[in-house]
Formats: sequence, structure tokens, C-alpha cells
Amino acid sequence: MKKARVLIAEQELKKCRVRDGKSDKTLMAEAVSREEEKIMLKMQQSLEELGWKTGTLIHDAIVVQKQGHELESVEQKKLSEAVEAALTRAMEERGWRRGTARAKVAKM
Repeated sequence: MKKARVLIAEQELKKCRVRDGKSDKTLMAEAVSREEEKIMLKMQQSLEELGWKTGTLIHDAIVVQKQGHELESVEQKKLSEAVEAALTRAMEERGWRRGTARAKVAKM
């Protein structure tokens, strides 16, 4: 998400006219947080459509599980594809290049 954060910060600083005493760093952090939440929500929605139960958002991670299922290689591949598709849609909506933000499905 590093490249995405830079793009978000640039956009926020360009459109921000009233700072309300906030530093560039604070403005950027607030904008990054909003965009991360939007992207993670899009991923959660895509995963729920595939029957995954989404849990707590932990910074840049979503905890997911399927009741009564182990994360097998086929399921992990489907999950990875769903996450990538959601992330791609989120980047396209923002006009970002493909690969600007990345996601990885890891077994915990």
C-alpha cells in the first residue's frame, strides 16, 4: 500500500484548501486511513459474496474464515483471486495504475 499512500497524500494536499491547523502529515494520515477503509470494505464485500465470514479489520488486514473449512490450496486460490479482483476494482475507481496497491492472502 506504500505507493497508494503516496498517491492519496498527493491528492489530499491538492484538494485541501482549509487546513484547520493540521500539518501535512496529519492531513495525509487522515486521507490514507479513509482510503484504506474504502478499499478494505470493497474486499470484505467481495469475500462475503463468496461465503467467507469476515472478521476484524487489523490495520491492513482482514481476518476471514469459512465455518467448518480448513484453508486448502483451492480455497486459498479462490480467496486470492477475489481479493485481487476487489483491489483491482478499487484502484480503477480511483484512476490508479494496476499494481499500485497489492494484497496477499496468508494462512494464519
